[in-house]
Amino acid sequence: YYDLPSNIDYILDYTENKKLTYIGHSQGTIQFFAGNSIKNIASKVDSFVGLGPVMYVENQRSPIITLLKVSGVSTLLKWLDFNNLLIWPTIVNVSLKSIVRPLRKTVFRFIQMIVGLKKEVSVDLSRMPVMGRHEPGGTNLQNMMHWLQMVVTGNFARYNYGKEENLRVYGQEDAPFYDLEVLKENIKDLDMFLIRGSIDVFVAQEDFDKLLDVLAFKLGTTLNYKVVKDYDHLDYIWADSSYEEVALPVLEFLRNKRANQ
Repeated sequence: YYDLPSNIDYILDYTENKKLTYIGHSQGTIQFFAGNSIKNIASKVDSFVGLGPVMYVENQRSPIITLLKVSGVSTLLKWLDFNNLLIWPTIVNVSLKSIVRPLRKTVFRFIQMIVGLKKEVSVDLSRMPVMGRHEPGGTNLQNMMHWLQMVVTGNFARYNYGKEENLRVYGQEDAPFYDLEVLKENIKDLDMFLIRGSIDVFVAQEDFDKLLDVLAFKLGTTLNYKVVKDYDHLDYIWADSSYEEVALPVLEFLRNKRANQ
C-alpha cells in the first residue's frame, strides 16, 4: 500500500518511462495483489510476473511456519517487543560468508527447513556462501504475525490489530478482507504470467487453485501460468535449472508482450 507506489514512482521518475514491468517473488506477489485491492497500482505496470505467487496460505506446509503456528513463539516475541527478525548487523553478514563455506550442505538443509525438504540438491552448493549472506531475509514481527494470521484464518485480509485498534484504523472491529472486486477491476487489462513449483510448500495446490479462481476471468487471455516439476519456493531463483525453467519463459512472455504492443 505504501512501499509499492513509492518504489514504482521512483523508478518511473528515474527512467522517465510511463510504465514498468513488475516481477515479484513470494511476498512480492501478495503485496501486488493486496495493493491493487486498495488503489490502482497496476495503472503504472504494463505486465506482471509472479514467481511462487501467493494470495491464500491456509494450506502451506512449511515446517518452520507450522511450528510457529502451533508453538506460540510469535506471541512471546510480541510480548517481549522483539520486532526485528533475521536482520543482522553488517559485520555478521560478512562473517556468514566464511562460516557457511565449510558447511554448505548443512546450511542448504537448514534453509530447506523453511521452504520444504526434498532429497535432491537443486542448487550449486559452491554458491551457498553468497546465498547464506542474504537468506533467510529479514522481516519485522508485525509482518510475520500478518502471515500467521492468514495461515490460521485462511483469509486474504488486512492486519488484525485487535478490536480497539481495528476500530481506530479501519472503523470496524474485525480486520477487513482485501477487496477482490477492486483488485479485479484494477488488473483486468494487465498481462500476467505466474510460475509455481510443484513442491512449493508456501504455494500449496489448494491455495494456488483459490488464486486462480480469483483470476479466472483472465485465464487464457491476459493470464497464463506454468507449473515447474520438483521446484520449491527458492528454486525459481536459486536452482541450477532456473534459467531454462524460469528465465527463458519469462523472457518469452515479455517479448510476446512487446511484440503485440
